[in-house]
Amino acid sequence: MKYLSKAYTYFTISGKNLDTNDFTSHFKIEPTEVGENRSKEKFWNYKIEAKDANEGLDQSIDELMEIFNPKSKEIRAYASKKDLYTKIFVVIQSENDEDNGVFFNQAFIKFLNDLGAEIEVDVYNK
Repeated sequence: MKYLSKAYTYFTISGKNLDTNDFTSHFKIEPTEVGENRSKEKFWNYKIEAKDANEGLDQSIDELMEIFNPKSKEIRAYASKKDLYTKIFVVIQSENDEDNGVFFNQAFIKFLNDLGAEIEVDVYNK
């Protein structure tokens, strides 16, 4: 079965004290987006598009972990020192009344803890 629903995951770090260039050079990861939110806080995002909202979503979560897990404790210390906020987003854009779900394995939960990040899951129905 081909799933029409789309999904993506992304890591974000944000705060008034964030220097996006410093974060990029320090961790040697290029962001997919940087900017300023409505609260005038700077943000740095790294987004991974999933091929679909089923197995593709699991793969995008795994890919995000592969990139950030080796640096998770260092990112947590960096964020704590500079009073920054970390979060992982999982976004599902549901199509044709498809049922979609999200499963977080123990490795991902440990990764969130090591990173000191919260998680937000957003589901949008078209």
